[in-house]
Amino acid sequence: MIASNRRALLEHWLTDYPGPGGPEFGWYGLDPATDQVRAAVRESSAMGADPIVSGEVAADLIAPWKLPARGRIYLREPVDLADQGFAPAPLVEATLIACVPRDPTLWNLVDLHSESRSLPTVDPLIVLWDLHRSGDADSRAAAEKVAELVIGPAR
Repeated sequence: MIASNRRALLEHWLTDYPGPGGPEFGWYGLDPATDQVRAAVRESSAMGADPIVSGEVAADLIAPWKLPARGRIYLREPVDLADQGFAPAPLVEATLIACVPRDPTLWNLVDLHSESRSLPTVDPLIVLWDLHRSGDADSRAAAEKVAELVIGPAR
């Protein structure tokens, strides 16, 4: 099977995928977003929460285009990041969002997509979905860079 219009197929998926779901926890930190994500990944890994990175930081690892302003990680269980220099924050003010998704399949493709990256990342389609819904400045433009990677060269 060959998709004749990969862009349309991607748009269909973005419209129909309900999202990872699950509770989200907001954290505020003063370090750059990528450093915050690295610290959160380190701490949540030590706690056995199996973190994977999404959002702007993952987009920067996949298709660098903008400086990440907010981090997003998915965890198998909630973790307390207060000892790592984070303070709990409302989601709209958070510089890092940790989510325990209802969709357990997020971990299925991590090895496939994280091999050459410094952090474990979700599938680029999930990064794209998160960027489309983040509402952060320039997230749509960053999403387009990830989409170009997913879709591949125009035919």
